[in-house]
Amino acid sequence: MKRFFLVLGFFYFTSCVNMAFADEIDGHISLQPNNCPLSGLVVEIDPKVGSPQPKVVTLTREDGSFTANVINGEYLVVVYQRGSKVFQSQIHVSGTTTFPIGLTSSVSSEGNPCTVSTSPTAGNSGTTPSTQVRFKIKRSGTPIDLALDPDGTFLALDSFGGVSRIAITQGGQSSETLFQLPPSIKPAAIASNSEYVFASANSVLGCQVYIWNKTNKSLTFHNLGQRVCSGIAVDGQQSIYVAFDEEVGVWTDLFISKPKFIGFPKPIDSATLALDESTRELFVSASDGTVYLIGQGKRAKRFSDIGSGVNSIGIAKDVIVVASADGLACYSRSGANAGRKISGCLDAKIRHTITGVRVDVNQRVWILDRDDASLIGPLPIQNR
Repeated sequence: MKRFFLVLGFFYFTSCVNMAFADEIDGHISLQPNNCPLSGLVVEIDPKVGSPQPKVVTLTREDGSFTANVINGEYLVVVYQRGSKVFQSQIHVSGTTTFPIGLTSSVSSEGNPCTVSTSPTAGNSGTTPSTQVRFKIKRSGTPIDLALDPDGTFLALDSFGGVSRIAITQGGQSSETLFQLPPSIKPAAIASNSEYVFASANSVLGCQVYIWNKTNKSLTFHNLGQRVCSGIAVDGQQSIYVAFDEEVGVWTDLFISKPKFIGFPKPIDSATLALDESTRELFVSASDGTVYLIGQGKRAKRFSDIGSGVNSIGIAKDVIVVASADGLACYSRSGANAGRKISGCLDAKIRHTITGVRVDVNQRVWILDRDDASLIGPLPIQNR
């Protein structure tokens, strides 16, 4: 009888825990009075002091929606665009809580009722120049990787460990140096979310991930052991993905928790990573030109054979854009044609080496030209 009550109590406790973490915020942000969806906004969900629930940071999707899995309780929801606060409100979450947010026309740009007006940049608005821009990057070494920040600006990493921020607006282009990695390391890749910039690198100590805090401008690092690492990707909930020679490690909470590892049928050395936060799909390229897809099941499956080394992958709604030794190409993401190359997808004649490719919220491609040390875009995706 005692064992019966212990088992019953365990199942009761487990059920309560599962119920506590089954709550969800189902939000949608639109511009009023036309109810236009606003995509690419940063949504920060802060719990009350003392709550076991960590802060959640996410982005609005193309249709203006966002979701967050949290526990029952009180939260402060704050919405940002390019670092500027455009909304703030308290919310009580119990079960699936619908939370529509209507922003007024005072935060919109003239001529585009679906765009927030706080100095729109290339990555998050439709107000950037329609003509192609070629922007020379101020750097100490050769540009080796590109990230699209949640605020719509671009982050470029060079071979000497310099990290630059590039902003492209209708008013022109500008750049600034954010931070410099130590001279003793060999930088590999860069990624960012609304709070931090991450850079993977290698040294005599093995793989290291440097973390630059956007708030206090501090630079710290975590040593991941005597292994060689390459690509890196992050999401808005502080999950960090790092590529090693034969697997991808997944950390949460800024390396506080123990990692989980996802294996591959053969080595993936010098891999690049690209994460789609809306679908939770991670694309991983191997050095032999194979591209793998890791879905929500956390198992790697072969997506496509590019045929040559992949330098970078950009994710669009229906396609992925791949920069390889053969140039730029698009591959279908869904349906019977998933993984197949799409001809005529990009009207771009690039003869230089492309080390970074990113797709903005308006489904336009931006590339990092290593030989010319330039950011080039926007390149519209055709035949989608």
